[in-house]
Amino acid sequence: MKIAIFSESPTDEAALKILIEGILGEEIEETPYPNNLRSRGSGVIRDVPAVVRAVYYNTEAEFLVIVCDSDDSPIHKKEHLEPNNKDSERCQLCRLRVVVRATLKTLGSKPGKGNFKVAVGVTVPSIEAWLLCGKNPSASEATWINKQKEKGLNTYNDRRNLKIELYGAAVTSMAIMIECGTEAAKRLAENIKYLEELFPDGFGEIAREIRSWKK
Repeated sequence: MKIAIFSESPTDEAALKILIEGILGEEIEETPYPNNLRSRGSGVIRDVPAVVRAVYYNTEAEFLVIVCDSDDSPIHKKEHLEPNNKDSERCQLCRLRVVVRATLKTLGSKPGKGNFKVAVGVTVPSIEAWLLCGKNPSASEATWINKQKEKGLNTYNDRRNLKIELYGAAVTSMAIMIECGTEAAKRLAENIKYLEELFPDGFGEIAREIRSWKK
């Protein structure tokens, strides 16, 4: 399967490739973006239309996976799907879905792209929580739901501590971060269901969608 992966950093994308292979139970062929199109930091949602169009028109990718951190946004709930739900306007997953759906509607027909699909996911509160699943007992969506109830939406220090725990306090090398992230992803890929259980909305949703792509 030819899949393009778009996220907040090369570290995230390297780990996501391994997790996607864990979901599918097979190796994938990661398709690079044209013109080195990449997002950094919180610009994922902003760049989604350009990324979807670039991957659709200028690559051989059959599928596209887009993932961003929830940061301090409300955690996705089923209630967000109800009409006029105000929290859905701030929910990262809902916002991603809206932008992707709108962009897909603008795409023209292209040979070989009749089955092109996009899956979106949101890490709660950041991808480091996923990658620490099974090692840090607080790495779960339930933990962050409770933290938001207790502390509101400002979880910056909590997210910073997750990064320190995964990568180390003094790590500045991208290569080291990618190494740490991929090793964690390899561990999780062997027990992908556990990650789905602890992150049912962020990871579980995208895992189910990606599995539906298998023929």
